[in-house]
Amino acid sequence: MKLMGKINIKYLPLLMLKKQRHYNMKSAMRKLNIICLLLMIAIRVCAQTDSVVISKSQLCGTRWEQTFPSSKYSSDEIMFKDSVIVDDVYFRSMDERVMNSFEYYITDKLPSYSIFYRKYVGQERTGCYIVEYNSKVKRVDYYIVVSLTEKELVLYHRATPGQIPNIDTYIRYRRIDENKNYPDMPYGNN
Repeated sequence: MKLMGKINIKYLPLLMLKKQRHYNMKSAMRKLNIICLLLMIAIRVCAQTDSVVISKSQLCGTRWEQTFPSSKYSSDEIMFKDSVIVDDVYFRSMDERVMNSFEYYITDKLPSYSIFYRKYVGQERTGCYIVEYNSKVKRVDYYIVVSLTEKELVLYHRATPGQIPNIDTYIRYRRIDENKNYPDMPYGNN
């Protein structure tokens, strides 16, 4: 048997077959990557959520308990007042309640993560976006209203730029009976 460089001619067909198999594997991986990319695009397009138009008066004075996503360690309630959303989180293991308030308004235009129109706060407006401002961290965020009934509120939250993990989320709330006994809410009736 003659040697071609360091390769034995006897094994040349096997080597060619290995190279062909390697090429086929690369081709298959490339096709798989393209299919995955197309699938991700399709999921993203399908995830473009429908929205409903609401008014501030529909939310003002209502209280909601988060039912999805839920946690065995905490419970989350929100209350819409005239110009603020009061977020009330109860941590079961520590028996501790944390309340925050965020200015908000409703708009029909796609909000920005960098601009908060304070002049809209407290005004009767309609739209499908709830825009809130966290003054402690100076951050604007928004939710898309997917549905609003007498008993349920569903919001869609897109992952904010730089958020880890970068996951869009549906948040489902159940309306809380107004006659339920609550501790006094801070932040007055504004």
